[in-house]
Amino acid sequence: MVGFIFFIVGIILLVSSIRFQEEAVEVSAEITQIESYRDIDGDISHRVYVTYSYGGKTYENVNLQEYSSGMYEGKEITLLVQPDDLYNVSTGLINILIGGIFVGIGFIFLLICIIALILFARRNRKKKRLLEAGQLQK
Repeated sequence: MVGFIFFIVGIILLVSSIRFQEEAVEVSAEITQIESYRDIDGDISHRVYVTYSYGGKTYENVNLQEYSSGMYEGKEITLLVQPDDLYNVSTGLINILIGGIFVGIGFIFLLICIIALILFARRNRKKKRLLEAGQLQK
């Protein structure tokens, strides 16, 4: 059951990501600020802000909501921007990666479940045959 849920969530994330990429427009952006902070678990997290131009207008300090170790202030990156929501930006890679991870984990759990069901069915079939043949006591 868990595998099925992971698999479905992964498919939904992948479809959403692909739809976003099909509708989005590529723009050149500059990383203007990276904030480092400690989250509730004490782990170091980062907020990345970018500035880009689209349609003759400049959008400054837009939260990217993604971070990778190769990012630094002043770096030029390519963004995908949703034309009807110009603050919905992404590098595009992270969404596909997350969806792929969910699909992969879900697939592994599904395989484990299917193998367990097959083994259980075989064992019960064998037990039933032995009972019918009188070779096994109840």
